[in-house]
Amino acid sequence: ATPTFTPTPTPTPTPLPQPPVLASTDLSRSLLGLLGLGVLVFVLMTPTRSSLETRLWPVLLMIAAGLTGYVLYGILAVQLAEVDGIGELVRQNADTHWLTPLVTAAFALLGLGGLVLARLIQQKYAPKEEEGEEES
Repeated sequence: ATPTFTPTPTPTPTPLPQPPVLASTDLSRSLLGLLGLGVLVFVLMTPTRSSLETRLWPVLLMIAAGLTGYVLYGILAVQLAEVDGIGELVRQNADTHWLTPLVTAAFALLGLGGLVLARLIQQKYAPKEEEGEEES
């Protein structure tokens, strides 16, 4: 009797995890969140008697910090996907797209916090000008 070859089924390969990518929904959600935060900061944190330039300064700084966070996340997302702990969240973001706006908002609030801290330090340590004194 001649031995016959019986093929064994090969196991199906496990799908590779989807690489983290930024989609247009990430940008639109991030910009929408920054717009909402900007309106809140403009209305609640700036005195209405100030000039428009003075009132817009914290909003623009917050938006710049938020967009910096968005870009940094976009650059580092592939490396962050390999980190234990946060890697799973970054890989999930390829489907859910909620982490990118969250990172953007966190950076925006960090920028705003830095501005508030700088103003507090300036108020405490900057020399105050007296109204009656004139330089000669």
